Amino acid sequence: MRIGHVSMFAPNRCGLYEASRDMARSDVLAGHEVVFVDVGVPNEESKSTSDHRGDFKLDLSHSDLLDTCDVILAHTGVPDLWLARNQVPVVWVMHGRPLACFRPNDGNSFTLIHHLSKWTRVKKMIYFWEEFKPYWENIIPSNKLALVDSPVGDEVRFKPDGDCYKEMRLEGFKNFLICDSIREDICIFDVINGCIHASKYMNDIKFHFCGVDEYHKDKYQLLFGKLQELGSLGSLNARITDMEKAYRAVDCCITPQKIATRSVLEALMCGCGLISDIGNRYSDVQYDVTKHQELVTEISKYLNHHPRNEIARTKFTTDKYNERMKIIYKEVLSDG
Repeated sequence: MRIGHVSMFAPNRCGLYEASRDMARSDVLAGHEVVFVDVGVPNEESKSTSDHRGDFKLDLSHSDLLDTCDVILAHTGVPDLWLARNQVPVVWVMHGRPLACFRPNDGNSFTLIHHLSKWTRVKKMIYFWEEFKPYWENIIPSNKLALVDSPVGDEVRFKPDGDCYKEMRLEGFKNFLICDSIREDICIFDVINGCIHASKYMNDIKFHFCGVDEYHKDKYQLLFGKLQELGSLGSLNARITDMEKAYRAVDCCITPQKIATRSVLEALMCGCGLISDIGNRYSDVQYDVTKHQELVTEISKYLNHHPRNEIARTKFTTDKYNERMKIIYKEVLSDG
């Protein structure tokens, strides 16, 4: 088949793009032809833009090629003009969390998703985490809602062996990474406070941060300053390229997430340990992130036992993802 992907083009800058890119890569490995169109780049600029990392080169296509596709995967909003030209069936990909879609400053995309589910062109609306089913089934018809319980990663890039960032592998210390994007519905405030508490009792740990832009760097400066005072602040980074090198450098990631977000998925694929909030079924070491004193116990537990979660080797694979998408594509095409 020829499968169209409509997303934003932002290599190393946007989790939505990285997820879209990995899904396009999986389609190619399954034998399909991919058309990838960027909603943020004018057509005349799209032809010369490409992303070549690992074993996969993704070239942007002209939006006219969407007319020739068998199926269109919409990762974000698709201009009406593009869709008005054809009757290609659409699979809407819900990358986000329901609460994130519902938050006031997101333009009420929760309501938009509900309206899209009524559109006859949208044949399926897929999501990746079973935990969100009770939310989505309240606003989306059951015949259109489809779970892909195996979000896919790039096994060639995200693997245990390879280069790492030396500034995150400080000798004589146990290195921990916090790399979740700071959002309205979930943030690292409690995790940082837990790190401060742990630093008062452990003098051989370093906490490294990624995804901290200038705005949040200023906002969290008091807390980062406290870690610096206690001698446990490692590197402080905005978005960085080649995140796989960061995961390989550290001993463990600490996250407030309860699902396999991009950072959780990628960390596990690189063989990185994971300490998470209670309820994350992909983590062997969990604690209530609002109880900051518990992080000391969980760090000690991790360091003593070094649990290595092997779920990534069987769960987040291209083959697993393609098995599920093969069924979905078949249902979409048979629906006419």
